[in-house]
Amino acid sequence: FEAAMEHNRAALGLAPALREARINLGLALKGLGRHGEEVENNRALADDYPDAPEILNNYAMALVEWARRKDAGASATASLEEAVGLMERARSLDPAQAEFRYSHAKVLEDLGRDGAALDVLDGLLSQTPERFDARFMRGVLRLRTGDCDGGAEDIQWRWRNPEFEHQRRPFSH
Repeated sequence: FEAAMEHNRAALGLAPALREARINLGLALKGLGRHGEEVENNRALADDYPDAPEILNNYAMALVEWARRKDAGASATASLEEAVGLMERARSLDPAQAEFRYSHAKVLEDLGRDGAALDVLDGLLSQTPERFDARFMRGVLRLRTGDCDGGAEDIQWRWRNPEFEHQRRPFSH
């Protein structure tokens, strides 16, 4: 990641407006755990490209990573709230992008907005019903909100994924 960061900074030295190098710099900073710099890089990108959903989502995810740090303190909630707004904007610009919906649901869950997260997951699963991660998350949220049958059904869905077959254990009665 160190080399990637240096190469992208060199490219930006030659062409400061090079969008791809700025995106890649943010990814390199993320990989290095330099979340403060990643947030600033992605904020500047979002300011320059306010109608680019992937950039808005990257900025939102940088804010989420920043908020999840142990020392984020009181600013964590504000960062998550800002991330929700960015994700809603990204989703409005590209409604077909399933990953934006999943990220949005995850942040809503972090904020304790289980009902809103369930709504987003319902929309995502109507679009891409085979998303095991979204089904599992929805199952956990359903259980948490008292929908035991729906939660169990969603959580059991994971057994349709061959990746989980090795984890399956027979139950004895």
